[in-house]
Amino acid sequence: FPGIAKLLRKYNRSSCIIDCSFGKIITSEDQPGLAHALKGKDPLEMLHRFPNYDYLPVGESTSDSVELIKSREFTKLIEELARHYDYLFLISRTPIDSLESEALLKLSTQAIIVAESSLESLKSTLTEPHVTFVQIET
Repeated sequence: FPGIAKLLRKYNRSSCIIDCSFGKIITSEDQPGLAHALKGKDPLEMLHRFPNYDYLPVGESTSDSVELIKSREFTKLIEELARHYDYLFLISRTPIDSLESEALLKLSTQAIIVAESSLESLKSTLTEPHVTFVQIET
């Protein structure tokens, strides 16, 4: 997504990449972040700023990711960030058929799914018109 953000910056569009991978192993680079913003911290103070985009790390790991994504706090946070950026990229490393991915897709107006495996089974499962599939060669 940094490549897409770089292209958008050429057209004077701002973007923020939000890491929603609540199940990953957290490092010091991941903190503070999204999980802390959902508890009331200012998300703008936690951003990692790069030349072409800003990045909000996940913050902390939790097994309650679906509940967090479906929460009113998450929706309010996305609305707040949308006032500052032209594009928000919600990224997750969870399987596409997970409840977490389903919750993120429901929040999205456009979705790009990047997969290392065959996309045929995914295409038959996800029929939402706002989903675009991209397969990467390994």
